[in-house]
Amino acid sequence: MPPQCHSIDSPVTTKNTQTPLLQQRLVNAGVSVNDISFRGDDDDDEFGREQKGTIIVEIKTLVWEVQFMVSEHDDNKDENSSPIKTMHVVVTLPMKDKVDETLLRDLIYKHVVVSSNNKNSSLISSIKMAPTSIAEQLTGFTSGCMPPIGHATRMPLLVDSSINAQIMVTNKTAIASIGSGVLGQSLLLPLNDFLRVAAETAELYFVGSVIHKASKPNIIIGTTQHIK
Repeated sequence: MPPQCHSIDSPVTTKNTQTPLLQQRLVNAGVSVNDISFRGDDDDDEFGREQKGTIIVEIKTLVWEVQFMVSEHDDNKDENSSPIKTMHVVVTLPMKDKVDETLLRDLIYKHVVVSSNNKNSSLISSIKMAPTSIAEQLTGFTSGCMPPIGHATRMPLLVDSSINAQIMVTNKTAIASIGSGVLGQSLLLPLNDFLRVAAETAELYFVGSVIHKASKPNIIIGTTQHIK
């Protein structure tokens, strides 16, 4: 059976009654329960009124499957192992943007493949979105409610430069809106807390832009957007 969105851990009481697995892990990581909130499909107007003076950075999570060749001169190579290695990388970028695969390939090779004891590896031979079943197994969450942090498996996490850069355009409070682990809801927490937990629970890399083209600005001041 695929992993379930809901936690089997002891629940933690928040503003929104009981929390699923991601919220449990955030609280355990030191995020204040008062800084965690949810936004459902019907909550946009109410949330916008309550959160005036904030920037909402809507973040999406993508899991990529990367294959690369290991050089025959690699001293750490197992004689019986395949020369083709596979790794999985989590990428976060603003919700409305799309990934430029050429940029992503170069950044993964530079920041992850080469720096992860794979200095003798050749260029990446294949990069594609991970199959849904693999992504669900690695993250511990079902597709459609997948957060970028709190995963079942520690993986490299590439944070697009635009996510951090957006908090510099104003002195407003920056809030990250991420997958909550619950279908139909987003989880909101301070962007600084999101980045801190990411650094503690994943192999975090702040990289350049992986964005192909943004359809609309992703900074939302004093309101929210409904993402379909």
